Amino acid sequence: MSENFGEIVRQARVQLGWDQAELAQRLGSVRQQAVSRWEKGTSRPRRAMVAQLADLLGLDVNELLLAAGYPGPTADRHAEVRLPVRPLLEKLPLDELSPDDFEQFSADLARLLHPQASAVSRNGAQGSRQDGVDVIIRYGDMKPDGIQCKREKQFGAKKIQKAVGELRMEVGRCCIYLLPRLP
Repeated sequence: MSENFGEIVRQARVQLGWDQAELAQRLGSVRQQAVSRWEKGTSRPRRAMVAQLADLLGLDVNELLLAAGYPGPTADRHAEVRLPVRPLLEKLPLDELSPDDFEQFSADLARLLHPQASAVSRNGAQGSRQDGVDVIIRYGDMKPDGIQCKREKQFGAKKIQKAVGELRMEVGRCCIYLLPRLP
């Protein structure tokens, strides 16, 4: 991204028809003056706020983090950037996971995919009432996101409708992590 962080935020804000005060109000934990300093380039928000900004403004979080000067999705300094490693397996044996381990894997994956989340946790265990959500991703005072973990031999439109119908928890977004059920 060739533009600087402040200009990216300003353009996205203006495109949505918001002034700095409205953006600050929607973020909930900052004032208009902070937004002004970001746009002028005299300060930058914390990593979690950048992720919240990206979500609110419809921007790519990784690109916005880089524009804000964060060298990686989980690193504040270049020395903290983890280098890629060569995997020991070509394919993860996900189909061998028990239902309980699949839910835990899903929670661990969500924690890595959503570093801006304030908490990621399993919503009970298999057999307990989960209201259609196996993993909950929390973002402070906002509605949580949910993940349903499904193991199915085939998963078509009817099963998607059934899964959506099982949702009893109020969430911002919900997705399905799907593993094949072997015969």
